[in-house]
Amino acid sequence: MWTEILGTHTAVDLSTKDYEARIYKGIKVVNDGEMIKVYSTHTPFYKDITYNFIIHGGSFKECAHDYIKARYRDRLDEVERKIKMEVNGSKNHKRFSSLKVRRNNLLNKYNEINSKKTTTR
Repeated sequence: MWTEILGTHTAVDLSTKDYEARIYKGIKVVNDGEMIKVYSTHTPFYKDITYNFIIHGGSFKECAHDYIKARYRDRLDEVERKIKMEVNGSKNHKRFSSLKVRRNNLLNKYNEINSKKTTTR
């Protein structure tokens, strides 16, 4: 996995004198010489997702894209839930419009990552 992330030209180098690290689409990979750890940077405190990548198998990019797709699906579900609450509840037109725009942006991102996966196989 580490050699693959090193070869990824879109990964950003975050290395220090203590460890080597790369970040790719919100996923940070750290190699401290003894072990490689994978973290999600989508929360204020980085969540260790190394186990998800080990269980998934496959290449780093496949694992990363699957993880990102799952995050987009979760966020889409949350926006859909909020839209339903808005339609059935307060009926605030501005809030409803902003949720629709947010849903559309998430769908575009989800479709983009989904189409990349199908074209790279």
